[in-house]
Amino acid sequence: TINAIGCDAAGNNTSASLVYVIDTTPPIISSVTPTTGTSNGPSRTVGYTLSETASTGTIAFIRTGGSSDTQGTHTYTLTGGQLTSGAHTIPISTLNADAGSFASGNALMNGAIYKIDYNATDLASNPAVQVETLSITYDTTAPTISSITSNATTSGVLKIGDTIIFTLTPGATEAGATVSGS
Repeated sequence: TINAIGCDAAGNNTSASLVYVIDTTPPIISSVTPTTGTSNGPSRTVGYTLSETASTGTIAFIRTGGSSDTQGTHTYTLTGGQLTSGAHTIPISTLNADAGSFASGNALMNGAIYKIDYNATDLASNPAVQVETLSITYDTTAPTISSITSNATTSGVLKIGDTIIFTLTPGATEAGATVSGS
């Protein structure tokens, strides 16, 4: 609190006070996606939650392995509503379309493995603790169903208990690969 007292030559007094809050608490970045060890592609998003409004923030993809990426590091600068407190998602297509430092050389590369660093600084210039996710594989290639077989005794007719086998290429071991049908 700042107090000011004034007095003139005739003995008239006045006072005023002003209360200031000194913010020393850094913002918290949480609920980041994708999570460590997963795949992400052009139709997916990155997500994060800010505990308070930030003045600046970045999301950086840094190549750590896999396919070559001549740019190496892709940094996206958060703007406008992306800096407000709360949960946010940004489409990968938005990041790849950014002609600034994110995709100045090229977009993310298929088969490259990245770590993602999330950074923010609040309105009082307190930096957040950097959050990172590791081993994110950027994947633009959809798996192919190379065969479908069944143990049905009558061709084209299934009954409860019959088994259907789908074979995926490049393989069902691809992280996050799923098969559904009707």
